Amino acid sequence: MAAALELFAEREYSAVTMTEIAERSGTAIGSLYRFFPTKEHVADTILERFGDAIDEAFESCVVHAREQSVEQTATELVQRIVALGPYRAAGSALADAFDRTDEPTMAAIERIRSSMRNGIASVLHAIDPNLSDSNIEARSLAVLALLKGAGAIMQRHADRQSLLETELAHMLALYLAQPA
Repeated sequence: MAAALELFAEREYSAVTMTEIAERSGTAIGSLYRFFPTKEHVADTILERFGDAIDEAFESCVVHAREQSVEQTATELVQRIVALGPYRAAGSALADAFDRTDEPTMAAIERIRSSMRNGIASVLHAIDPNLSDSNIEARSLAVLALLKGAGAIMQRHADRQSLLETELAHMLALYLAQPA
């Protein structure tokens, strides 16, 4: 999967071949086809794993948010989202590549979007259980926008990722600590 993640993040989906995925991964082409009969199966598996990784990241953040400071929660949230970078880059490319009528792929993409929104909302509720649903919704969208933008910037400035993570966590902590 790592090879496919890299290739889909580097180039358009339509330009990537199963042969390239096999070569990059050091896998025999026959073995690749045995597990993934088509490139679409590879893409769907990546999207499914991306959704699972998002769910796991937020589940952990929610548990920890109840036990740690807002600053620690913001730092953990940023670190976990940054760790999803390879999936995010490939997932974004795949979302752009597929026809909106491809129901299985669009369902997987919608699951990812929903997991992000719901995960952020759950973290916000864990930080402040007294937030109203409308405040959680508005703040979730603001945090999502911040994290999406940060992910794109970090991808372009990988040499400064640690500094950017620290700054983003600090900014997010200040926002999360503000009363609604």
